[in-house]
Amino acid sequence: MSSYTDRFLCCGLLTAALASAMPLPAQESPGGVIVVSDGLVRALVARPIEERHSIVQTLMGTYTEGTVIIKGQLDVQFVPSRRSGELELRLRGTATLADAIGYSGPVTVRSSSQTTIDAIKRISLTTAGLQWQPSQVRCSTQIEIQDIEARRRIIERMAWRRAGRMQASVEQAASRQAERQTAHSMDRLADRGLETGSDVLREKMRQYVTMLELRKRLHIRTTEERLVMAMFPSSERPLTMSYQPPVDRQSDGTVVLHEALAGDVSQSLLAGCQVRDDEFLAMMKLLVGDAPRPLWVHARQPRWSVTFAKTRPLDVHFSQGQVRFRMALDRLLIDGKEAVEPMNLEANYALSISADGPVLVRRGPVHLQDESGRTLAEPTAAQQFVGRKLGGVFLPEIRFLGLIPPAGSNWEPLRGLELKELTSENGWLKLSYQLVPNTHRAPLPISLEPQAAR
Repeated sequence: MSSYTDRFLCCGLLTAALASAMPLPAQESPGGVIVVSDGLVRALVARPIEERHSIVQTLMGTYTEGTVIIKGQLDVQFVPSRRSGELELRLRGTATLADAIGYSGPVTVRSSSQTTIDAIKRISLTTAGLQWQPSQVRCSTQIEIQDIEARRRIIERMAWRRAGRMQASVEQAASRQAERQTAHSMDRLADRGLETGSDVLREKMRQYVTMLELRKRLHIRTTEERLVMAMFPSSERPLTMSYQPPVDRQSDGTVVLHEALAGDVSQSLLAGCQVRDDEFLAMMKLLVGDAPRPLWVHARQPRWSVTFAKTRPLDVHFSQGQVRFRMALDRLLIDGKEAVEPMNLEANYALSISADGPVLVRRGPVHLQDESGRTLAEPTAAQQFVGRKLGGVFLPEIRFLGLIPPAGSNWEPLRGLELKELTSENGWLKLSYQLVPNTHRAPLPISLEPQAAR
C-alpha cells in the first residue's frame, strides 16, 4: 500500500476515532467532537449465540460423548469513566447436554446436564488503542442421571451410591471447566476484533498516533449511554472560539469538526509530502467507490506527482452550508521533470443529504491561483494540466459511496445509519446520524463447550 494512501486511511480512522465526545467545558476548546450511542455499538456487537456440536471428553475419570446445544446472547454496555472509553462485552446463556453417555470401567452412565453461563470481558479504548482485560466468567452446572448400567446388579447399586456422593463435586468440576473454556472463547472473540489489517498498516497507525501527538491531544471517556472522544489542536495552533455547536444527545452518532483542527491535521500529515498520481487515484477510489476518469493512470498519459506546501497544505472552511477547500502546492513533476511553480487550487461545495449520506456539490469551477491567492488570468499549460488532473479530486459532485460498509461484513449494521443533519456554520461542520432499527442478526457460533458431569 502506498505511503500516501496509508496516510489517508489512517487519517480517516483517526478522524472516525474522534466521534465519541460529549460537550466539554468551553475553556478546553476541543476542535473535534464525536458522540456514539450505546445503541449504535450494540447494533454492531450484540447478537444471539447459537451452536450445536458433538463433544468427546473426559471429566474426573469418566469418558463422555454427546451433543451440546449452546444458546445465549452477546451484549455490550458502556461503563462510566472519565479517563478512557470503557465497555463490557457480556455473554449470558446456557449449554445443554441432553444425551450424554459416560463410560467408567464396567459402568455406563446416561445423564443430562445444563450449564448457565455469565461472562464479562472489559474493553478499554485509550489513545494507545484497544486493551482487553481478562475475562470474568461464572458457570453453574446441574446434572441429572437418568440411568446407570453394569453387567452385575451389585455394581450398579454401588455405582448409584457413588454417583450420589460425588454429584456435587462433579458439578463443581464441570462448572470450573466450563468457566475456563468460556474465558478462552471470549478471548477468541476479542482476538477476532483485533484483526484490523496487516502488521504494516498497524505499524503505520502507531507512527501517525505519534505524529499527531494523539496521546496528548485525544481525550476519551464514557457515560452510561455515550462513548465520548474529543481532539484538541496542537499547542502551536491553539483554538480560540466564541461558539461551540450543540451535540445532539438524541442521535446515535454525531461528528462535530472545527476547520482549525482539519487544518491542523492536514499540516501534520501533508506538509511537504509528495503524492503520486496513482496515490490520488487510490484515495478517491476509496472515498467515492470508483476511479474518476481524470485520475486514470495508463501508458498514454504522462506520470505526474505534486508536492504539498510546507505550511497550510490544505485549508478547509465551513460556513453557511458550504465547504471551501484550498490546496497549496509547491511543485509539480511530469514524467520526472519539474513543470510548475507554487500554486493553489480552490473549490467551493454546497452540502446536501441523500439516501447514501452526505453529498458535496461543487459551486462553479476549480479556481487556479498563484501562491498569494489571486486567480491566474492566463494559466500555463502545466497549470492547466494540474487543474484537469486534480479535477478528479475536486469532482463536480462527491458522494462517499466507497465508505458504505459492504453487505455481509461485521460493519453491515452501519448501513442502517441515516443522516439526519448536515450543517456548516461559524467554522464548524456537524453531522448527526440516527440508526434505523433492525432487530435481525444472524446467530454467531462461538464454540463454547461447558462441561457436564456424566
